Amino acid sequence: MPRHAHQPAAAGTIPPAPGEATVADLEVRGSLPDALSGRFLTIGPGPTGSGAQPDQAAASPSMVHAVTVQAGRATSYCSRWVETDPAGREPVGGPRRAARDEAHPNLIEFAGRTLALAEGALAHELAPDLGTLERVDLAGRARGVGARPKTDPVSGELHLISSPRAEASLLHVISPGGKTRHTWPIEPAPAAVYDLAVTATHIVLMADGFVGRAPRTETEPVRWQSVDTTATARVISAHDDGDAVVLHVTSPALERWTLSPDQPVARRAVIDARPQTSARINEARACRPHRYLYSVIDHEGRGDQRPVDPMVTKHDLNTGARSEHRFANDHRLGGLLFVADRQRDHLEDGGWLLGLVHDDRADATSLVVLDAVHPDAPRLATVRLPHRLACRDLHGLWSPTPS
Repeated sequence: MPRHAHQPAAAGTIPPAPGEATVADLEVRGSLPDALSGRFLTIGPGPTGSGAQPDQAAASPSMVHAVTVQAGRATSYCSRWVETDPAGREPVGGPRRAARDEAHPNLIEFAGRTLALAEGALAHELAPDLGTLERVDLAGRARGVGARPKTDPVSGELHLISSPRAEASLLHVISPGGKTRHTWPIEPAPAAVYDLAVTATHIVLMADGFVGRAPRTETEPVRWQSVDTTATARVISAHDDGDAVVLHVTSPALERWTLSPDQPVARRAVIDARPQTSARINEARACRPHRYLYSVIDHEGRGDQRPVDPMVTKHDLNTGARSEHRFANDHRLGGLLFVADRQRDHLEDGGWLLGLVHDDRADATSLVVLDAVHPDAPRLATVRLPHRLACRDLHGLWSPTPS
């Protein structure tokens, strides 16, 4: 259980200072879909002007936030620090490693656990109330892991790399229940490996200036191809296309990369030249071909490159069509999630888009809900959060209520 007593705020009130809080019955503008039921979780730096004690903020730089939605209501908001090992307190359970814990940029659910991940560190398991339970050694031997593992939605396997950006990274495949782990070295690698993707038959590895692929059966070595860009690319999705592998990446433009077995260089095609800060697909289509992709375009800090309005864009990869939901220029957008609607699961885009938006003028952060079929339509709902958050630095997870 968490090692701190948290004093809940009165239902419906705004805490006087940002920090750990529990607030019930959040204000909703519009109408939350009755079928949208679960928790929107996000993790990143603590809120601006955090009221945490200095030693706590320094030792636990990451904060988890959760908004619970049920039956058309936003029933609660909760925020907790991810606890590490500050002096004078009971240490966090689980394996130890020499390196200090780092900020956690990602959350995943795997094998019945909610895990906070940091680049090159051990995972931290979170309790249902968001308290920190213990460290989890996903890769074995207390190896630090990459913060962006990939799950195959068909097999349920978790794929990850350990010792990211090191000279000798390892690839790990963990069974759906977390009972078994298969490990093999990534060699020879032409540069430091920092990310990976999974198709139905291949593992794809991202390195500085290179991309490699190998069969998931581990019968052949990794085949590397150069990429004519110096930008760090983030993989959104990957799938097989005959003998080739197709990737969708942000670099920071939205691009399609094709890895043909007979070519030494990956073929790049720009889908949208505007810098994308976040992109998602329907994760049920992960590792397989898909039609739709959703991205956030927000050029904050890029001077005259910033568009009049930040926006969420839906890309039809088959036709090239786009539909956009624009926000006022004084709004800042965080990453978004695609949440499937069980009543529309016959449609690839049958669901909702959820993401955080900060209104600079009102100095308020909200959870916004859009219809993924028609994101250019008016917002379905806006849920006001108790305090402001640094939206662009937060990354989310949707945890549905069990049916």
